[in-house]
Amino acid sequence: MNFKFENDLENNLMLLTVTTKLRKKLNQPRVTCGFKKAKILIEENYSCPETHTLGGCLNRRQVLDNTDPAGCAVTWKFNLIPIEKDVKKTPAPRRSRTKKTSVKKSKDD
Repeated sequence: MNFKFENDLENNLMLLTVTTKLRKKLNQPRVTCGFKKAKILIEENYSCPETHTLGGCLNRRQVLDNTDPAGCAVTWKFNLIPIEKDVKKTPAPRRSRTKKTSVKKSKDD
């Protein structure tokens, strides 16, 4: 099983391509790779560019399977979120809370 990472910074995407050889005989091992294994590959082998952070996956429901010729190569797409530098975040203004007091009328009035 081979894998390759590609950064497309113009479109803010990271592409993970996983490929394997086709299984031709039953005595050859079957290789499958779903999103969980792809996520492990990213955690162990991928480092984001300094200008971006890794976002969510755009197409999770794919499975690499070496028994099908169409399933021997799969590409997962992930968002790359640009990091904004020198931007000061202003906190939201807080609402002041006042306690309402009720005035009781006396029976004498």
